[in-house]
Amino acid sequence: MQILTLDQGFAWIESLTNFERKTPAAREYRLDRMLSVLSVLHNPQRHGKTIHIAGSKGKGSTAAFIAQQLAAIGYRVAVYASPHVLHYRERFQILQKDPNKRLSEDQIDTLLLHIIQKMHHETNSEGGKLSLLQPTTFELLTAAFFCLARETNSDYVVLETGLGGRLDATNVVPQVAAHVCTSIENEHSDILGTGITNIATEKAGIIRSNAPTFIGNIPKQAKIVFDDRCAHFSSKAFHISDHVTIQTEKTKPIAVFHSGLQLNLESKMLGKMQTYNAALASLVVHTLHPEIESDILESGIRNTFLPGRLQAISQHPPIFIDCAHTADSVRNSIQSIQPAMPNGGTAIFGAVEGKNIQAMALEISKFFQKIIVCRPGTFKTSNPQAIADEFCTYLPRENVIIVEDAAQALHTAMANCTSNGTGVLACGSFYLAGLLLNAARHNDLIKDSACR
Repeated sequence: MQILTLDQGFAWIESLTNFERKTPAAREYRLDRMLSVLSVLHNPQRHGKTIHIAGSKGKGSTAAFIAQQLAAIGYRVAVYASPHVLHYRERFQILQKDPNKRLSEDQIDTLLLHIIQKMHHETNSEGGKLSLLQPTTFELLTAAFFCLARETNSDYVVLETGLGGRLDATNVVPQVAAHVCTSIENEHSDILGTGITNIATEKAGIIRSNAPTFIGNIPKQAKIVFDDRCAHFSSKAFHISDHVTIQTEKTKPIAVFHSGLQLNLESKMLGKMQTYNAALASLVVHTLHPEIESDILESGIRNTFLPGRLQAISQHPPIFIDCAHTADSVRNSIQSIQPAMPNGGTAIFGAVEGKNIQAMALEISKFFQKIIVCRPGTFKTSNPQAIADEFCTYLPRENVIIVEDAAQALHTAMANCTSNGTGVLACGSFYLAGLLLNAARHNDLIKDSACR
């Protein structure tokens, strides 16, 4: 197989052992192979100042806010996120404010393609140094990112974990600038262990140095785990509740830091959770760079946008596409969109196996009268019939239907919006969000062009 384009490169990487696709029982987690892969590539993970981010939800948004603020200061910032919504390329971002120093997307694509071509050669050629290691999809994606950060001479590396933290392939940087935990919920218990304490233990595993640790609002049991881990490594713990208060002034969310700094947290990202993510990100950057003025940090917040995060694609009727895939995040999303659709409407829902379907179905059924269950692609296993049955424990069966095709699901949901004050919320999966966004764009389903 010859790799001539990025799409071909990503297709090759995805063809390898892909634990993102596999069921939990088939997964394996180890760091020795990842370290061997990086050794072959001359240890690119040692380049730059790394900010390592774990958490049950909000990792990608918090990483994006941190990266944009650092870029606003003037740094070149490499950002690694997963999963993607529309294309693998979303996982690799190089940010720079100065247009005279900024790399074009074509330049970044060329560098990334050359990196993947090199890895392909080392994996498939006779005597290739990666051939015996048999690296996985996520390991090669992560290694490619580290190489890209080095090749672009990035000042900061903002690194989002894939799953957990302790044994995640990203947990290979010997000395980071900061550790961040956004949230802790009961999720992936079949992989991370049952209960908040076990899950927190896995995510706190990214704390391996005396660099400061920034911690969001987490349960008491998780706080004990993180405080103990921080004490063991002499890492100063910054709990957001001890340093920042979020207030509302004339409908604007304001972060009031106990140091005296005040920041307007308005951004292109909708919802209460994004306000919280922006505040946590600002605590990180303000602590690392206390000399930076508020207007620079605010410009970074304003410039932050990620697809599929409570993204409004239409106002008439109101339609929101969200990646929320935990009960808490679904609840927060519903609270945020209620002013736009006070009388409820239709929820499009799809989730992969291993998620807490029951808890999310309960939250959704409290507000929406109709449910369309949609398969979130074929990247991971999903059981639409079992999901529909779960919703039927809360709503009449005639109000719950299965529409496997994303474009048809969106069309059907829009047709349901016949009453004032109703709308559509799609949630449950990154993969479903990507399918629906593509359907809206490619099938001309949304006539409200201002919201595209």
